[in-house]
Amino acid sequence: MGVTPIVMKREEIREKFAYTETAVYWDMKDFPVTDIVLFNQNIRLALADAGYLGKVSIRAYGDEKPDDEEYYKNAEITFVSRDNRDCSLKNVMVIAKNIMPADDYDDMLFAANLGLMNARCYNILLAVPDDYQLRNMPVRCNYTIWLWSDLLAGGKPLEDSLVFRWYEQEPPRDIEAEPCSHCGK
Repeated sequence: MGVTPIVMKREEIREKFAYTETAVYWDMKDFPVTDIVLFNQNIRLALADAGYLGKVSIRAYGDEKPDDEEYYKNAEITFVSRDNRDCSLKNVMVIAKNIMPADDYDDMLFAANLGLMNARCYNILLAVPDDYQLRNMPVRCNYTIWLWSDLLAGGKPLEDSLVFRWYEQEPPRDIEAEPCSHCGK
């Protein structure tokens, strides 16, 4: 008993991610910044340039709250504790060093959860260290990936974003895909 494939138009797939909210999870310890306002502006610029046009919320996470919480609040950045990385949005950006499987159990668990979120119709956007070995990325996951220095400067991802991949894709106009086991679409 197999799953009946459904046909979705390219535009439907693209619209699913282009205009939905993107939550950015930024590990303050792994990727410290000196100018929080410029960081905020450049993250938003990089996402918009990659085709993510919905609302952007930035959540800084760490072990301890920042000394100047008001400074972060004024920059529209919310602090969350390190153990609270889940969200109910469709686009999720993660800025952390150890996001792919490693010897550390917490890193492996976090990487597995990112893969599960991707399988459940979440669009995962990643920022990785400039020296990160991209061959460590799971092949089956559709991630949009920035190098940290490019993202920090408001630059473009390494390859076209998932949204732009659907804009530029040539016919056929319809794409056959199995329905998502989570959302049914």
